[in-house]
Amino acid sequence: MVDFLCGDKFVALSDSFGWPSVQPWSVLQSKIAGDVLTGARMATKTIESIQPFESLGSMRTKERADIDSAMQVGAILAVSGFDPKRWEHVRFCLWKDAVPPTTVSTTIYSVLHVSAPKGTVPFLR
Repeated sequence: MVDFLCGDKFVALSDSFGWPSVQPWSVLQSKIAGDVLTGARMATKTIESIQPFESLGSMRTKERADIDSAMQVGAILAVSGFDPKRWEHVRFCLWKDAVPPTTVSTTIYSVLHVSAPKGTVPFLR
């Protein structure tokens, strides 16, 4: 993230669209299976509040199982993290086909394009 924010691409982006508010979050778990650059057709984003004094270690362990479950039902990418500023847990998944049933806290998106250098997914290094 720091490389991007300090680089020429961020300058071009902010010159075109304005200075954004950047909301970083720390990755808990991530998995990839398949070609996300050409295979992703749908995306889901789930945001849930983290309760005060909730064990982040326990949340991380539970999220490992939840990411595995998402992959078993068709996700081609799953990333989970948390925002320590707002104390929110975030899970983002890309899907090749239909999205399985979701919760109230999940937003579904159609994926029109995934931008990344061919053969790479930078946040899963």
